[in-house]
Amino acid sequence: MIYSRWGNGSVWYCFWNKYKAEMKFKLPTLILKRKQTFQIYDVPSYYITYGQIKDRGISSILDEIKNFYHKNGGRRPKEKDLMTLILYVNKFVNNVDDEFKLPRFIYNNWIEPIKNSKYGRVFKRMV
Repeated sequence: MIYSRWGNGSVWYCFWNKYKAEMKFKLPTLILKRKQTFQIYDVPSYYITYGQIKDRGISSILDEIKNFYHKNGGRRPKEKDLMTLILYVNKFVNNVDDEFKLPRFIYNNWIEPIKNSKYGRVFKRMV
């Protein structure tokens, strides 16, 4: 899921770096949930997991992001841009929470892959 693009007035290009193969036919465990990754695409890119966000809190992460871009020769984000980033991080956390609710997780990671497989025709007739 993409939260922002450079072309829409944001200095951030952020998305949920989700690997479908990692989640397909798995159960929605806390370990899997905590491994979900938020990425700020840039040169260099910045990655942080759902678990790190929950453990450390948003203000600690914002300080880390400021330092990360400063150390790596990038632009130092303005306060207004950091406030926008908080919105994107919160959307990511909410999306992960929603995705890991059992009915949705089962549908997206079990039923959809089966429907889209070569066995999908049989499955579609059954449902």
